[in-house]
Amino acid sequence: MKAVRKRVYISIIASLMACLMFVMPVMAAGSSYKSMTTVKLNAMNGNISQKSQVGAGSYLGTTRSITKVEIYVNVDRNSDPFIVHVISPEGTHYSFEPSTTTNKTYTTTIFNGEDPEGKWTVYIENEGISYKPNQIYPTSTATITVKPYYNWS
Repeated sequence: MKAVRKRVYISIIASLMACLMFVMPVMAAGSSYKSMTTVKLNAMNGNISQKSQVGAGSYLGTTRSITKVEIYVNVDRNSDPFIVHVISPEGTHYSFEPSTTTNKTYTTTIFNGEDPEGKWTVYIENEGISYKPNQIYPTSTATITVKPYYNWS
């Protein structure tokens, strides 16, 4: 009797799952984001840091369009002024001067409409200025996280 009950129960559950599969709407589009963090970037005496390539991996959908990009700058204590450079996979270049006293997220729409998939290039450029007494060379150090938000279908 228990074996028959178990088979009936499994048959009912399988039937319900099959019905739900045909009734549930298919998600044809959506929105998402991907977070990519650089290695620690160091620049000194008016020069640029190494260029960190972030990205790759898979993105949702076959057609994607960036809606905004958040750039989180984690500044090392005692960093001198610098400029952050972000280059999208499509080649759009965005640069800005972040705070050197506070870790902060900056938002831009300059990449809107671009496909986020591919390699992003991120680096910092030391401005060649130091406000610290007795420092021979100005130095800047930061880690950057790029987070493109995008719609997909």
